[in-house]
Amino acid sequence: MGKITTLGKKSIFGLGFAFAVIGLCQTKISFIAGLLLLCAGAVWETWSIYLGPGYTDKDFPPTFKVGLLFAGMLIGFSVLAEKFPVWYCLALIGTYCLVDVCANLWGSFWSKTLKKPTRRFAPIWSPNKTWAGVWAGLVGGSFGLPLLIWLMQIHYQPALTGENIFVQAYPFSQYASYALGFTIAWLAIRGDLIFSQTKRQLGIKDFTVNWRGRQICLLRSHGGVLDRVDSWTLATIFVAAWLHLSLYRPLCRDLIIFAPMLVAIDIVIYEKRQLT
Repeated sequence: MGKITTLGKKSIFGLGFAFAVIGLCQTKISFIAGLLLLCAGAVWETWSIYLGPGYTDKDFPPTFKVGLLFAGMLIGFSVLAEKFPVWYCLALIGTYCLVDVCANLWGSFWSKTLKKPTRRFAPIWSPNKTWAGVWAGLVGGSFGLPLLIWLMQIHYQPALTGENIFVQAYPFSQYASYALGFTIAWLAIRGDLIFSQTKRQLGIKDFTVNWRGRQICLLRSHGGVLDRVDSWTLATIFVAAWLHLSLYRPLCRDLIIFAPMLVAIDIVIYEKRQLT
């Protein structure tokens, strides 16, 4: 029970911190400054892999994959911050945090408190993840994004005009927001799994900074910066590309309704691969 309490405290702290950032970061300047800090920490951690004692010739491909995903995430956030209100980015970050919290808390509660049998989601790359946590994360993302969109609408209501980009770029239905939330949740879980796989290939537990022979976590008890933003990568790239296309091709905006069907197919294929 103590371990579950510890996990719960970490998850709730992370969620509270994320929403505190959302409340304070209401300008593009402050948000971009935060991205630059993230970038500095991630570059330092990636470079520390080569400075660490466990360096091998096989380190380059997995590290390059992580760096490519992180760079894509930064480009995605920069596109969103340039073309849309900063609350678009903050709503995405809040959704990612909700997915992580729901998956963490419910997965631990299901397997450790209720003692219910559950299959591992990725027994080789991430043994602690279970399918119970994955389904909870999907539910959290599906309902979390519409909730945050509703809060955004309240925030922007006094300033809404016919020329406001918020009205022009975000007019899809509530059902579309549920579909987008479900898709984002699955991509967040997938992104987290890619980073977990990379850490196993590198033989490390967390992305840490090598400082004079010592491995230091930039975020104490939470790993490094890359450990905190792993679930942001794939989902941010997808959302940035989709919203960017939606500005010029309204048909792309409407096609988001079919995204959960593709996610369901990917889930079935992934599950069959795990069973074989």
